Amino acid sequence: MTRWKRSLTFMLCAVLLFSMTACTDVPTPIEPSDSTVPETTAPAKPDGAKLFADARAAVDEAENLTLKVTLKDSSTVGASTYTSTSKQTLKLSDLNTDSFKASLEESLEIMGETTEFEEYFESSTLYVTVDDDYAFQGSMSAEEFTDRMVPAVLLDAALYGSITAEENASGTVITFTQPNGAEAWCMPEPAELTEATGTAQLNKDGQLISTTYNISYILGGIIVSQCFNCVITI
Repeated sequence: MTRWKRSLTFMLCAVLLFSMTACTDVPTPIEPSDSTVPETTAPAKPDGAKLFADARAAVDEAENLTLKVTLKDSSTVGASTYTSTSKQTLKLSDLNTDSFKASLEESLEIMGETTEFEEYFESSTLYVTVDDDYAFQGSMSAEEFTDRMVPAVLLDAALYGSITAEENASGTVITFTQPNGAEAWCMPEPAELTEATGTAQLNKDGQLISTTYNISYILGGIIVSQCFNCVITI
């Protein structure tokens, strides 16, 4: 091969190699990024104790209240169990004033037998009617009347080791667990508490609209379970 032919062959090979290199995409190395994904913080859960305190304060300050209460009681002695159900509608007017008035309608069913009660309170006097054929009256202060009837719907937050709040379709439900004692209005002093839980339902405006309270205790040889449910209208 002559010298100029060898030079031409070398040039053609060089051109072909250059063309192949030019048509090939060589990936560009990606440098690692120093940026980090920001940490997300879960939203804080609502403070159940504070929500309940605020809602209860509104009830304490209300001028008028309507309470619809259902109480179911089950008492077991040996092999026998006795049940009762009380349904009450309590209307309180002009609370915390000298004009305070209240009316109560109650239907009490004990082992299939029902008794109807009506109570009316005004001017420190309580009027009671039983089954429309027995009536009596007695003196009672407004404080004594409300202390007897109202506490069943206002749970004592100090009695519970755990108070939690969760949002639901109606607003917020507050749950009371880990009791260190029973609500003062329901369990006799010598009894032994075995379990107690409660709930308070707030609407979306934070207003208390219902409560529940479930308690079990032992009194002597009697095992007692009670379930309270109350609907509250301010």
